[in-house]
Amino acid sequence: LPGPGATLEVKVRLSITGSVSGVFLAADGTTPVPFGQITLVSNGRVLGQTTTGGAGELLGKFRFDNVPAGPVRVEAQDPATARTGFAVGTITGQDQVVALTVRAQGLGSVEGLVLSNGSPQAGAEVTVAAASFRATTSSDANGRYRVTGVPEGQVTASANLGGGFLAGSASGNLNGDGTTLTLDVPLQDSGAVGGVVVRAE
Repeated sequence: LPGPGATLEVKVRLSITGSVSGVFLAADGTTPVPFGQITLVSNGRVLGQTTTGGAGELLGKFRFDNVPAGPVRVEAQDPATARTGFAVGTITGQDQVVALTVRAQGLGSVEGLVLSNGSPQAGAEVTVAAASFRATTSSDANGRYRVTGVPEGQVTASANLGGGFLAGSASGNLNGDGTTLTLDVPLQDSGAVGGVVVRAE
């Protein structure tokens, strides 16, 4: 350390910061969501949380200041419907304002027939999965199933009769709030492979 009366030169390097602002809209893409819960994630870390405005000029709007440079992600949830949405952007310059519009993910239904040798199969266990969403039901006496509240995007319906005897799956895209995706699931025979590993001799 320098002696008494010495001058110590310190260099301070300021990091680039900007702001993230935007609006949270319902699944229709036009109606602002009041009191939505907004979470800001920057460089993989949660930096802050806020709530969208509830009325007037601030209805559905949010803002975060002093956000470090790099990729940002805004995650939103509508407390009235539990629907979620997200938007991403990148801050690259000092005092840059990144404007993001977050649309709540639409929800729809998935339905169809479980088929075994081309005929409807009653009593099959059906699982519908879309991103983190997962729901299980059974096919009725006519081989039909239906699951509601499925988020938009890639959806997979899987069915089986238990014990791994017959199983199958089908996939498709659910697009639009309130829409229905039909996925018929054909069951196929399956079995097991077993054996013994022996030495070369």
